[in-house]
Amino acid sequence: MNREILFRGKVIESYLHRSDGKWVFGSLLLNGDEARIFEQDGNSWLVDPKTVGQFTGLTLKGGKKVFEHDIVENNGCHGYPNWKPKQVVWGNTLDKALSACCGFMLDGTQMFLATNDKNMTLHGNIHDNPELLKQGTEKKYEEQV
Repeated sequence: MNREILFRGKVIESYLHRSDGKWVFGSLLLNGDEARIFEQDGNSWLVDPKTVGQFTGLTLKGGKKVFEHDIVENNGCHGYPNWKPKQVVWGNTLDKALSACCGFMLDGTQMFLATNDKNMTLHGNIHDNPELLKQGTEKKYEEQV
């Protein structure tokens, strides 16, 4: 089984061409309270541990990769109705029909992400777009689509 293991995080230190707040992608090293992302070119960046998210394995139409803490909207896949945007989280369920399962799922639901779920829309993430998850932002959200 080939699965791409990839992490992202927001840089909290400035070096040369990178500035604070830029996203970097690569391998993750955790050392106590410190998180560091190593890019393929060998550069490493100290990142805010709260912003670290793992690639879910799901790539949407247009090549957009979905990471933990992203905000996605279900567009009626798997017979579920459409709903307002949800955060992608690591979770588990003890549902009798599913037995004990764990994986990436939509927060507040029992819906797991599958790598073939192409019928979702990626709107951002909780760090850059937290307003998308707040109550009463449906109108603002609809205007962005």
